[in-house]
Amino acid sequence: MGFCHLKLVQASLFSLFVVSIGTQAAGNVQGKRFQDWGGNCQVANQVRHCYLEQVLHDGEQKVMVSVIGYLPGQKIPSMAFELPPNIHLPSGFTLSLNERPTLRFKGKCSAQRCTASFQLTPKILQQFQKGQAATVSYLSTPNQRPVNLPLSLMGISAGLNALK
Repeated sequence: MGFCHLKLVQASLFSLFVVSIGTQAAGNVQGKRFQDWGGNCQVANQVRHCYLEQVLHDGEQKVMVSVIGYLPGQKIPSMAFELPPNIHLPSGFTLSLNERPTLRFKGKCSAQRCTASFQLTPKILQQFQKGQAATVSYLSTPNQRPVNLPLSLMGISAGLNALK
């Protein structure tokens, strides 16, 4: 899928998104586990930024990296995904909860990867906190084959509470 050339997630995770996730009042979640989510922090411009991440593997290969955290001034978290570069972008992405499409969103791709992000709504956040799983879907290129990737929601409430 082309993911073998990705750098470590901690070194280059969604550059602008992760660098802009701020948690001035949050405790240190670095290295802590919240069921299927891991806490991670980076320092940029002498400010510590923390977020939750989940990495989906297919064997040794990373298939999807999911990140959730609070952008400065936001009370509802934002979410970002890093995916392989073989995505049919005009079709966009779909987030499904309880096997029903809940949200469509767009992304951008480079030769190495595709990224997509969006701010959760209060309704979707509530569904995340009550749910156990979601699905991220897209069409792959060149044959526009549907790809459905699981996203565990287990531990997301505890992790987000630790970020506050």
